[in-house]
Amino acid sequence: MTLPPTSETTWPKGAYGLPKPDSGCPESDELVFSWTEGLRYHDTEDAVPSNAWSPVFHAAGYYGYNNMEQTFCMKETAATSESSWPSGQYCIFRAKDQACPAGFVDGWIYWDDEDSFNSNYVSGAVPHGVYDINTKIWYCCKPQGIASLPVKLPRTKPFYLLKYGTQCQKVRGMITTEEWFKWDCEDVWNLNDWAGVIPASVIDLNIQIFYCYYTPLYRSEY
Repeated sequence: MTLPPTSETTWPKGAYGLPKPDSGCPESDELVFSWTEGLRYHDTEDAVPSNAWSPVFHAAGYYGYNNMEQTFCMKETAATSESSWPSGQYCIFRAKDQACPAGFVDGWIYWDDEDSFNSNYVSGAVPHGVYDINTKIWYCCKPQGIASLPVKLPRTKPFYLLKYGTQCQKVRGMITTEEWFKWDCEDVWNLNDWAGVIPASVIDLNIQIFYCYYTPLYRSEY
């Protein structure tokens, strides 16, 4: 059964971030908080560049076979509502210098970006990490819920979660699409790495991360 539209825009408490979709950051109650936007520009492998992405990919920012922008919607204020993140299987970004919200476990992914004439940079608000000629980003993941049981989150605009496990978390009143991006990392003496609990990914000489894109069952203006 489909659900009627809702004006609910209250995101769970805690400091965290989400991937930014091409429609912009999710709606929020500006009296409570506003999303802070930012990006990480990855200078990816220059020799035979081969970044790749899913046939449908709704991420904001530039992405091409050589180089890309990873864009973020960061919630930097922790105490904004009484609601907690629901039980399920999904990941979000860890906010800079802050712990994961209650119920999440953290981990990180390290990109060995292009060595030659590297032009990496950051702008605005980005997740907890290390940003130099390479990239290390921290995540917060819920590994113990049931992805097939729909959770309740704001559903007025599209948004992303990061996939955990074998399927995207179902969200009440939203259509779910699995998407992915694959970074072509440094070819020589590659140091890609990861630790802890991280989003669904393939990490070898390159890095592929899987996303879950949510759009409302009922179309709204966004």
